[in-house]
Amino acid sequence: MRIQRLFILFFLLSLTFSVQAQYRNYFLQAGRTAIINDKYLDAVSLLNMELKLDPNSHLAYFLRGIAKYYLEDFVGAEQDYTKTLELAPYFSDAYFNRAAVRSQQKKFEASLDDYSMAIKTDSTNPRIFFGRAQTYLNLKKYEEAIADCNKTIQLNLSLESVYILRGTAKSGLELFKESLDDINKAINYNPDNVMSLIQRGNIYAELKEYDSALYDLNRSIKLDSLNSYGIFSKAITYMRMEDFDNALENLNKVILLSPYNSYAYFNRAIIYQNKKNLAKALLDFNAVIQLNPDNIMSRFYRGLIYSDLKQYENAEKDFTKTIELFPQYTKAYRERSRVRRELKNEEGAYDDFKKVEELAAGNGVDEIPQTKEMAEYLHSIVTLSGSFEDSQSMKLIQNQIRDIEILPVYQVVLDPHEHNNNRFYDAFSQKGFIAPIVCFTNAQFTTAYDSANIQIEKLSQEIEQSNSKATLYYKRALIHASIEDYNQAFIDFDLCIKEDAEYTLAYFSRARVRHNLIDFLESINSMKNQISIGKPKQNKQEITIQEHSLEKVIQDYNAAIKLDSKFAFAYYNRGYVKTINGNFHRAIDDFSEVIKLMPNFSEAFYNRGLLLLYLKERDLGCNDLSRAGELGLSASYNLLKRYCSK
Repeated sequence: MRIQRLFILFFLLSLTFSVQAQYRNYFLQAGRTAIINDKYLDAVSLLNMELKLDPNSHLAYFLRGIAKYYLEDFVGAEQDYTKTLELAPYFSDAYFNRAAVRSQQKKFEASLDDYSMAIKTDSTNPRIFFGRAQTYLNLKKYEEAIADCNKTIQLNLSLESVYILRGTAKSGLELFKESLDDINKAINYNPDNVMSLIQRGNIYAELKEYDSALYDLNRSIKLDSLNSYGIFSKAITYMRMEDFDNALENLNKVILLSPYNSYAYFNRAIIYQNKKNLAKALLDFNAVIQLNPDNIMSRFYRGLIYSDLKQYENAEKDFTKTIELFPQYTKAYRERSRVRRELKNEEGAYDDFKKVEELAAGNGVDEIPQTKEMAEYLHSIVTLSGSFEDSQSMKLIQNQIRDIEILPVYQVVLDPHEHNNNRFYDAFSQKGFIAPIVCFTNAQFTTAYDSANIQIEKLSQEIEQSNSKATLYYKRALIHASIEDYNQAFIDFDLCIKEDAEYTLAYFSRARVRHNLIDFLESINSMKNQISIGKPKQNKQEITIQEHSLEKVIQDYNAAIKLDSKFAFAYYNRGYVKTINGNFHRAIDDFSEVIKLMPNFSEAFYNRGLLLLYLKERDLGCNDLSRAGELGLSASYNLLKRYCSK
């Protein structure tokens, strides 16, 4: 990733001179400036404005692709580069950049096709060969990577990064002396280059020259104490030395800096397992599997731990999943046979035993093999995920630690000036709304008690004097709800509906308030279960959850939608309720309807994308998250990095 950042930046800087004369529009120029200043979210927003003014601006798509690349939205970046090429088919920079993002997504064949097209249109550009060398390195095609690095140098691009890359490729061929020569050249260019020191440290570790390895790695960490790759390399060096306490200490630091790094969790789990700390090993393998559900070695090792803990049913599930992923893995059948005997499943145990004999006579394996052919075959199910952060990347929005949760529902706002995250609904031709334009927010807020009482008193006086009371009842209900006076809020909602059975917002807001009350009651009941002793006393006036079910919430949203079939906020809130009720496919239908009605509703894209990821529809989910990010929802980029950039 670091090397590819360099050559993407080269193209951006070269664009400063080659197309400067073409910048005529403010948003295009401002977007480019924002990228140079590392303000990628601003750049996406500015370039969105340019594309509204000029939907055929290939430069706007190209620049937005660069901004998305740096946000690690490789899905969206690829789409923007593809659109660039539709509009400007001979734009070699777009082929080059699309090749880079395709390589990041492990679309290596498509990436190489793009590099070939870039070379056809600009065969003397050394950066194209440099980029292709990175893709070859990812494919472990070390000889091809070295050849492209040589071509890069022949074309007069002798950057330290080229020598780092070529040295790494030579290390892959176990040409360690030649590899060290290249890394030393890189260090001669810049003695304080952190990546050069880390790579040289790794090579020394391969050569079992551990003192030299640790010297370089410690120096790299001194230069950048937040570089998790340097710390991880140090941990692996200690593991090679069988100094597991120091290895563990460094892996803990990596996880603190890069909490979604599977490599660190996996290696820490192995150490815990060797130390017989099975509980901690289990937690770490759980983390790896959550991030990489199809990683067979984590499944297999976790099965062994479950077996040691005598949790045989869980062990059987993990061995079964391992076999599904890799049917030739003899060890998995052998272990499942043993576990099935513990579960008194003699027939299943015998079937597995026979399978072991069959594989032993044929093409079964006891260890994951290291041959080139088998390594390629197993790549997708043994490769872990995880990025290594440094002091600069830690600041990026996509690296901020976030909980994964569906975004909350919207509610009506009486005074738009008091709240952020406002959205508006045009209800001009609709009945049952308090105004032609209604303001909604998904921010949580309450009203000060004294202020609320003043407003309630004023509305009560107006109700006594008015012949048209529905809207007044509705407003008073909202204020009661804002101070958590739920009983009175429901009374006023009911009075509003009695006054006007087609008052759409009354059904909508009653549903939202009822849902709030259910959450409140569940939290109270949970607290009671924690602190009560003996049987609690019954209170006849106490509100129960049964009186306020999610079914009633959905019924009210249904009523609002029946009155106004274009009421996007009702679909959105209903989709949220269906999600927490476990009805994921119907929730997706609701979020899809929101997007149809309001194509720029970023939260709907985010929630639908999250559900699609949960349902294993990765491509569709990642497309939705990319669109949510493009629309300004920064939380999307963390998910894109964690689940869509592998």
